[in-house]
Amino acid sequence: MLDSIITTKLHIPRSRSPLVVRSRLFDKLTEGLGGKLTLINAPAGYGKTTLLSEWSTSVNLPVAWVSLDRSDQDRVGFWAHTAAAFALANPGFNQRRMVFVSLTDADSVVAALINELNHLQQQQVLVWDDFHLIEEPSLLKDVEYFLNRMPAHLHLYIATRNVPPIALARLRARGELTELGTDDLRFTAEETSEFFGKVQQLPLTEQEISEILKQTEGWISGMRLSALSFGKQAQHGPEAKKPSGNSRKIADFFMEEVYSRLPEHLRQFLRKTSLLNRMNAKLCESVTGMKNCAAYLQELEKMNLFLVPLDDTREWYRYHHLFQQFLYAQLSARQPEEVAACHVAAGRWLEEHGHAEEAVDHYLACACYEQAVPLIEKLAPSMLSGKWIALYTWLNQIPRELLIKKPFLALTHVAALYLAGRVEEATDLYWWLESRLREASEFAAGEELQAYQAGMAFLVAFRAYLERDFHTFIEYSQQFLRIRPEGDFFIGFGNGVDGYHRALSIHLTSHGLKRAEQLLPQIWELWSQTKNGYFVAHLCIDYGRLHYERNGLSEAQFFFRKAMDLGRKMENPYLTVVSAIGMANVLWAQGLVEWAESLLDSLGGQISAGTYPVLADKLDWFRAVLAKRRGNAAEAVAWLKRSGLRHDDEIPLTMIDQYEWLACLLAEQGKAEEALELTERLLFIAEEEGWKSEHIRLLVRKSLVLSRMNCLAQSVDTLEQALALAEPDQYIRTFVDEGAPLLKLLSQYRDLRANKRKQRAGRVSLAYVQMLIHFMTRQTRETQLIELALGRLTASEKKVLHLIGAGLTNQEIAAKMGVSLSTVKTHINNMYRKLQVSNRKLIIQWAKSVPFHDGFPE
Repeated sequence: MLDSIITTKLHIPRSRSPLVVRSRLFDKLTEGLGGKLTLINAPAGYGKTTLLSEWSTSVNLPVAWVSLDRSDQDRVGFWAHTAAAFALANPGFNQRRMVFVSLTDADSVVAALINELNHLQQQQVLVWDDFHLIEEPSLLKDVEYFLNRMPAHLHLYIATRNVPPIALARLRARGELTELGTDDLRFTAEETSEFFGKVQQLPLTEQEISEILKQTEGWISGMRLSALSFGKQAQHGPEAKKPSGNSRKIADFFMEEVYSRLPEHLRQFLRKTSLLNRMNAKLCESVTGMKNCAAYLQELEKMNLFLVPLDDTREWYRYHHLFQQFLYAQLSARQPEEVAACHVAAGRWLEEHGHAEEAVDHYLACACYEQAVPLIEKLAPSMLSGKWIALYTWLNQIPRELLIKKPFLALTHVAALYLAGRVEEATDLYWWLESRLREASEFAAGEELQAYQAGMAFLVAFRAYLERDFHTFIEYSQQFLRIRPEGDFFIGFGNGVDGYHRALSIHLTSHGLKRAEQLLPQIWELWSQTKNGYFVAHLCIDYGRLHYERNGLSEAQFFFRKAMDLGRKMENPYLTVVSAIGMANVLWAQGLVEWAESLLDSLGGQISAGTYPVLADKLDWFRAVLAKRRGNAAEAVAWLKRSGLRHDDEIPLTMIDQYEWLACLLAEQGKAEEALELTERLLFIAEEEGWKSEHIRLLVRKSLVLSRMNCLAQSVDTLEQALALAEPDQYIRTFVDEGAPLLKLLSQYRDLRANKRKQRAGRVSLAYVQMLIHFMTRQTRETQLIELALGRLTASEKKVLHLIGAGLTNQEIAAKMGVSLSTVKTHINNMYRKLQVSNRKLIIQWAKSVPFHDGFPE
């Protein structure tokens, strides 16, 4: 999980020897602390990185730094590194949660990051260096969202070679944008004099300095190259050779001057290592075949030869981009036959030392597909959980005629393009594969053809599912399962680190119970007997939700138990937690609150905050819900403090339930305005997503908040909206679970409707309202009776009840518990009396209503 973070990208680059302190630019950067964004925009070699790194040491603030490269196009990697940078700058920052969220759900990470940043009290600086390398539209959209909503105490600094394609006009108009361009970064005459005199210790005359300034136009890289070219012993003065032309010509001239004066072993080292985006001594030895590479790196750094240290221990380095480009051009021109060999050597070392993704880049750079393809096949399943852009970028570089011989990779290519939002490209590739398969004689029969036919049907089916086109999903599921009846293709593809997949957040029940009743049986018939246990468990959860909402508690319990068993079998924490929460809800509705709490507690021991922070938060939230239902308001308040949630947070889609609960607690604490504002925002999300069930529930919440505010007319109107949406689908538990406050409000609504003088158009039948009131009244009475009965049982009697439910005889129970048979019979007779039942058959029914599992309770 955290292993995917490349820590060298998070260290602020530091030069060994100090450069000129550019006070005028430092002042302007400091001015940026008064706004949101400071943009440093200039071509390569103008000292953007150096300026920011030196300034960052002068401000007494935490600085989160991310050195970007082309591999950061993936939203997951970009935000994971940004979160890790904040953790490095702020020891109290919850890095694990942020990184976990980013690896689990890219759509929620920006909102989660903003909320976490809100908890930091001190002013913060975030630097994105080399931002011009970010070109992915979905990521740029994320950045714009982040920029518009980031907290006031955060200040973003972007170093780039061009203006990023994000909306800046509003920031500029509000005075929240500070800009430094090429003209700002040019060296002045005074700075040039200081650079050559104090820093480079070159005794140049004013005329020479003036000439260099004129030729370089204040371009810092040009001046550094000039200094290296002159050298301490070099001839200078009026007869010195002078460059002319633009920055590129100046760079080429001086680099050639510097490069030509180096000994051959260093020139060879520089050429061969120029293809490395980052390097250490061992990697350099592998690529160059030379010994003493550590000494070479130290020598080059002492020479100030455009070598940038990437960590505090000076283990990893990179070249300045301009210098790297020059050196690579030298390698390509002078030793073209060495390029491929160097890339392959780099790839092998990186692969052997746990940097597989960087290894793939090197193999593909020299078209070494024999090495690249097997490694991509190995990496692809895990990368489908979020690194889609990197994946399809690799696959784009493999010739289609080679790729088509690898059905898994070709189909993965389609999936990666689609998941990355490249819908048109995914569709075009799909149809190319379709036509190619029809034309190619080698696919006329055999396993490869079947794999393609099944895989393409599978991809269309699950694309339709993600787009909530359930009828198309059923049609293509039928095609897929005719070829692969076991459903064992791409099982678990795209699952996140906690077992989460985007498809698992899509519930038919969210879109209405009638629709779910029509479609779930068809989907269940197709998939329930397949090996795709992830999806089967998800369907069980959906069925459990359907039965629970209709108050079919025994049926709901059956499906949630099945989902929980499948989740455990497949070691899928996400499915296990979600199904356990569903089961706990059923237990509570049955009056078995103690068992519900024990179930969650036993699961909490396996789902720790350190391992699965998002799931641990979800369990913590529902434990607080149950505590509140039992009248333990203190635990609900404690949860509110632990969660750190605020009514004005950004709301991740994966945390709708927690924020709904927050609104409920705020209302009870007398913060009705905040509760109402939050509920309105949640309602907007539910309507945008087309979630009918959540929409109804939030309208119910809103009506209760309005009732607390003594806005009875508005409260009743809102309740009627909820009832009107709910009646056609016959929702029950959404209303029943709210308990006494809603029972009172429903009774008021019924009385208002029954009063002929206040009769209104019948959007809702009174029979439906009366049915809900009946259920709620009965629920309260039954819950009290069941809780009272179970509360009378001793720990031993509860264990006997568990073992009876497991099907054990009295003798087996006695052996299991290590007690006599007569003791067991005594416990059973006591249960007859306490539970008010007359025979063992009724005791068994009681036992089966409690979903004990291995180890619960002991």
